[in-house]
Amino acid sequence: MTLSGSFLPLAGQKSRPGGNTEEYLYHLHEASRLKMLGNTMEAVLHLTRAIELNPGSAAAHYELSGLYMHLGDLDKGLELGKKACKLNPGQEWYKILLAEIYKAAGRYKDAVKVYGELITMSPANPEYYFERADIFRYMKKFDDALKEYDQIEKLFGYSEQVSLSKEDLWLQKGDENKALAEIEKLVNQFPNEPRYLGILAETYMNRQNYNEAYRYYSKMMETDSTNGLLRLSLSEYYRLTKNYDRSFAEMKLAFASDDVGIDTKVRMLVTMINYINTNPELKEQIYSLIQIMLEVHPDEPQSHAFYADFLINDRQYEQARNELRIVLQTEKKQYLIWEQLLILDSQLNDHQSLLQDSEAALELFPNQPMIYYFKGLSLYMLKRNEDALVSLELGSEMVLNNKPLELQFYTIMAEAYNRTGNHAKSDEYMEKSLKLDPQNLMLLNNWAYYLSQRRENLEKAEKMSMVTIEIESTNPTYLDTYAWVLFCSGKYPKALEYIELALKYGGNGNAVIVEHYGDILYKSGNTEKAILQWEKAKEMGTVSESLEKKIREKSFFEE
Repeated sequence: MTLSGSFLPLAGQKSRPGGNTEEYLYHLHEASRLKMLGNTMEAVLHLTRAIELNPGSAAAHYELSGLYMHLGDLDKGLELGKKACKLNPGQEWYKILLAEIYKAAGRYKDAVKVYGELITMSPANPEYYFERADIFRYMKKFDDALKEYDQIEKLFGYSEQVSLSKEDLWLQKGDENKALAEIEKLVNQFPNEPRYLGILAETYMNRQNYNEAYRYYSKMMETDSTNGLLRLSLSEYYRLTKNYDRSFAEMKLAFASDDVGIDTKVRMLVTMINYINTNPELKEQIYSLIQIMLEVHPDEPQSHAFYADFLINDRQYEQARNELRIVLQTEKKQYLIWEQLLILDSQLNDHQSLLQDSEAALELFPNQPMIYYFKGLSLYMLKRNEDALVSLELGSEMVLNNKPLELQFYTIMAEAYNRTGNHAKSDEYMEKSLKLDPQNLMLLNNWAYYLSQRRENLEKAEKMSMVTIEIESTNPTYLDTYAWVLFCSGKYPKALEYIELALKYGGNGNAVIVEHYGDILYKSGNTEKAILQWEKAKEMGTVSESLEKKIREKSFFEE
């Protein structure tokens, strides 16, 4: 029940004998103006003054009662509301407000009493009966509510609202048969209304009475065979009766219909996706339904965004990226779509597209650090290290309370500085990275290797590398690094032991590891075998600048 949005006319109001009528009217109208502007407390002050000037003003009491209800002071609201009704007992709006305050205060019996008075005043107004029935429902007086609905039906005729309300009440009382009877009565009253047939069919479906459900679905088919929502219901019916082929056929018809909205279709697809692991054939069905959805809703960004997500989960990254580009044609300001696009560029190792897309995204979102990271990453991969560092330095300063992203920045900055020969900066960012993630094996491995290449701080390099092989004892890359650090420290026997472990666990297919094996063999006094390994590394692809010279002069040379 809605309340009057403005003050009632003042006709019939009595001014206090000798009172200042003009001042009273001023405060009343000023309160009305302030109320519309949302200045509730100032309106309260003006209404309070109006009542002081004219204690017999029912309108002022009514309006001030409503404001106190709005402010949450229900006791004050009730006091003023009751006074308004006493001053003008024939005004229905006052009683409606009083009933609303009683409901808000949980005083349902009093609210019922007020609606009884309203019904006496306006017995032809059905809203008062419905309000009283609703209060009985709040009180869980289901029998009283049912009697109220019977009275409404008797006075105002049969209606869907009454029938569905009674059905719900019977269900709450646990009488499913009487609940069903209400829906059947609704169908009998309106035999050509497909929606009521659908309600009855769904009721039988919920009771697992599939034969009766199908009977009413068939009646619906006679009146509206193209209804997409009906096809959706039939799909569920066939699924429950284990006729899966027919269920899918009905689902396709539902997806081809405009009656079924894009949100409903997406929800259905999400439900199906949840069962892919246990029913792999669903994947092809989902692809088929998505194609139908795209044909019916070609201009809906949501359909392309959902398809992109599905393709990503299916590792179809190139096609997923195409779908995201379609979404961005109309949804350019959706940051998360841009971020997903950049992730796909990176996943596809398409560094040029990653650079172009990150630059386009930065024009729209210049304060998003993740975009600066992707731009820096693309420039690093394109070997534009100085440019990469500009973007990375700028973006890293924007990161707040996000350690994983901070770690990503520091890691790539350490690599970029290493490439430019700024080893002090590289070491600085390696140190920062390891403070954020002390057990990051890739960082430990890379920093140990860089130190060994520079023949600097080899003791620290050995300790870091040892951590990696203690955790992953069969990783050929970590074993190779550890062997190389030992080699650079002059610990040739131990270096030979670990490089052979690296070869054993898969390193024999890596040219760098094979060349290192030759270097360690040479320093271990086995020149002939060293040359064989260098030649093998050359066949796999030239690695170091000195490899040719090693083979030609049969000797080891530093880089």
